[in-house]
Amino acid sequence: MEGAEKGDPAQQYGYGVFLLEGKLEKRNEAGAVMWFRKAAEQGHAGAQNSLGDMYDQSRGVKQDMAHAIVWYQKAADQGYAPAQDNLGRMYENSRGVRRDYAKAAYHYINAAKQDYAPAQYHLGLMYARGWGVEQDVPRAAQWIEKSARQGYVEAMYILAQMYENGHGVAKSGREALAWYKKAAVGGQDKAMERLAHTYMTGDLGEAQDMALAKSWYEKTRAARKQKR
Repeated sequence: MEGAEKGDPAQQYGYGVFLLEGKLEKRNEAGAVMWFRKAAEQGHAGAQNSLGDMYDQSRGVKQDMAHAIVWYQKAADQGYAPAQDNLGRMYENSRGVRRDYAKAAYHYINAAKQDYAPAQYHLGLMYARGWGVEQDVPRAAQWIEKSARQGYVEAMYILAQMYENGHGVAKSGREALAWYKKAAVGGQDKAMERLAHTYMTGDLGEAQDMALAKSWYEKTRAARKQKR
């Protein structure tokens, strides 16, 4: 706290994170915004990105997409991968800016090249759909696999589907099952449901196991209930 009060931007950012996560005291989103802003105004990229998140998500401050874009852009201009990914998301989904798939892909590429797993996943989807880039399903699979191998569960699930259906990769029930299992263990509810179906039907080369099927269906319901 002392360093933050003395104006150290890294300390200010860190204190803002503590307030946001409730690690030092009761969660204080407005307080987090204040400290993020102090650090962001000194050029701290992480704080700029976090301040953008707060404006984007209406946490501790009134939602303002224009302000979110401004702060994401400042952090992205410093090469901060999470902000580049956030900017890509804003352009892809028309949040605070006109939808522009080419710009979205540009920002995802910048972040993906830094091995930022969410951006690798998002970029893979852009290649799969042909949004902002020429459609290239094998390249989509490559980026999605890079993300999956870093533990990004959404990428694990999509990669499993690609192996199951032979999209961009050689069709392989064995590989599909392996990635569905990893995604399910990571908490991805659709992967949990698919795994339950596998144990119930015995597809993808897995033996039927009704007890495991029931267990994964129950886990699926619990995961979805928690999301509500």
